Amino acid sequence: MSSTARDELLADLIARLVEQAQRDETPQLEMFVRDHPDLAAELRELWATAQFAEDFAGSASSDPFAETVAPSGAVERSTSDDDPPNHPFARIGDYTLLDKIGEGGMGVVFKARQIRLDRVVALKMIQRGALASDVDLARFRAESAAAAQLEHAHIVPVYEVGEHEGLPYFSMKYVAGTTLAQKLAGGPLPPRDAAALLLPICRAVAYAHQHGIVHRDLKPSNILIDAAGQPHVSDFGLAKRIPECSPVPDPRSQVPVAEPALTRTGAILGTPAFMSPEQAAGSRGEVGPASDVYSLGAVLYHCLTGRPPFQAASPVDVVMMVLEQDPVLPRILNPKADPELEMIALKCLQKPAELRYKSADALADDLAAYLANEPISARSTN
Repeated sequence: MSSTARDELLADLIARLVEQAQRDETPQLEMFVRDHPDLAAELRELWATAQFAEDFAGSASSDPFAETVAPSGAVERSTSDDDPPNHPFARIGDYTLLDKIGEGGMGVVFKARQIRLDRVVALKMIQRGALASDVDLARFRAESAAAAQLEHAHIVPVYEVGEHEGLPYFSMKYVAGTTLAQKLAGGPLPPRDAAALLLPICRAVAYAHQHGIVHRDLKPSNILIDAAGQPHVSDFGLAKRIPECSPVPDPRSQVPVAEPALTRTGAILGTPAFMSPEQAAGSRGEVGPASDVYSLGAVLYHCLTGRPPFQAASPVDVVMMVLEQDPVLPRILNPKADPELEMIALKCLQKPAELRYKSADALADDLAAYLANEPISARSTN
């Protein structure tokens, strides 16, 4: 069977499994595996990918472009007429909830006032309330633990970690402004603006890596931009601890940072358009700092072109493109894209991790060289 015919058959079988699931039927994966034993491994892996992607697509809050900017400058989600005007918990410990300003697959974020210190904060709570599973709770606590360990000018700081009626929450700095996703909704950024915005983000990610934390979900909607135009990394919900360089635990955190045990074997975590090939590969991939470097390159690509490196009709198709295809050259999508920044982005987006920048700091160094009109290392390695 030719490679093309094999790919077409795999795509057809996966499409049939998805259709069965959408009709609330039991997907006949094992039957397809018996009928096509030579495709068994790929079928199982692609079906795991498809299940992940369908879950992702089913969550409207996962769409970074569903955000709007409130008059106050806080980022909030559009709400339907069915949404209750007030959250049922008007008071969470030392905090009074003011407005819902964001939500994701696992948590919901409120603008709140900390009563004791009389200050406005952002308060994140578990999204599923009393129905949250043990894994949901563990992952949420792991996010607070990861973020609480990091003190950097361009990482949203955690103030306090606590529980209310058995459900975890944590408070963090309230960043009044917008997100990079909202900023990019208007199209590509001027090249030097893009480089200047991403440089401190790369340094912040490098700092996280040095403290044993890999973010794993870097994307424009997780980069907050304050009223002064300064960017901040947020949302460590998929953070992973790097065992070999883990720091001494922060005393504010009494739970471990996200571990592989919190995910089933072969699970794919991240946002398809910005995830690295090793993340998209599930159990075959070794996710580490190089994965964040890839995602930073995907964000830079988006800044240069106004769109992610890969777009398709479904998240499953995006994952397949991440695994198998090269991105379109930025200057084809935007003739005004700077060729130096194009080289930097494409070096980050190399499929083999060893061909990317060795660290987020090395990426930041090239962005700094570009801004200083100095030679970039990406040119010498291409």
